[in-house]
Amino acid sequence: MANFDEASVTTLQHEGQYTDQRADRGGETYCGISRRWHPMEGVWAHVDGHKQHPEFRATPNKIIDHDRLAPMVTDFYKREFWDKIKGDDIPSQKIANYLYDIAVNKGVKDASMYLQTGCNVTNRNARDWPDIVLDGKIGNKTIDALTAWIESRSEWPCLLLLGSNILSHWQDQAVRYPEQEEFINGILARHVSQAAIFAENHFNNPEQKNEI
Repeated sequence: MANFDEASVTTLQHEGQYTDQRADRGGETYCGISRRWHPMEGVWAHVDGHKQHPEFRATPNKIIDHDRLAPMVTDFYKREFWDKIKGDDIPSQKIANYLYDIAVNKGVKDASMYLQTGCNVTNRNARDWPDIVLDGKIGNKTIDALTAWIESRSEWPCLLLLGSNILSHWQDQAVRYPEQEEFINGILARHVSQAAIFAENHFNNPEQKNEI
C-alpha cells in the first residue's frame, strides 16, 4: 500500500513557500495553502505574526519560521487531500503519488472523478471488473476497481489517463482566463515531470512494455 511521506515529498517541492501574487486566483498562499480557500488554517496566525517585521514585505521567506510551520503543513495536506483519496489503501505508490498531486493541484473531487472514470472506461463494458458510481468519492469499490485495473493492465494506463485529464483542464483554464498563462508553464512542468518519471520506469521494464 502507498505511503503518505513519499507522496508528500514530491508534491511539496512544487508548492513553494510564501507568495502573494495578484494574478493567482488562490491569492495569498503558504506552501500551497490558499488563504482564500483555507482562511482558518493555523499557518496564517503565524504568518500574520511575522508581518510586523520591517523586512517581511521585501523578503518574507527569510522572516517566516518555516521549521515551526512544517508540522502544520504536513497535517493539512494529509487531512485535506491524502486521507480523502484513501491514499493509504491505494495499491500502487506511483499512482497514489500522482493522484494525490492532482488532488492538491485540482481538488479531491475532480481527482477522484478522473480515477473513477478511468476505471469505468477501461473495464471492457464491465466484463473485467464492475462499473463504479462516478461520485467523486473514493471508497472500497473504487479501490477494488483500481486494483483489478492494475493487475490486469499495469500501472501505466491509469497514470496516462490521469495525466491527460489534468493537462487538458489546465490548457482550457489558460484559454478561458488569460491571466492564468503566467502559471501554465509551471503547472505543465509539474505534471510532465510526474509522468516522465513513471514513463521512464515503464518503458525500461521489458515485462511492462506491452501491458497497455
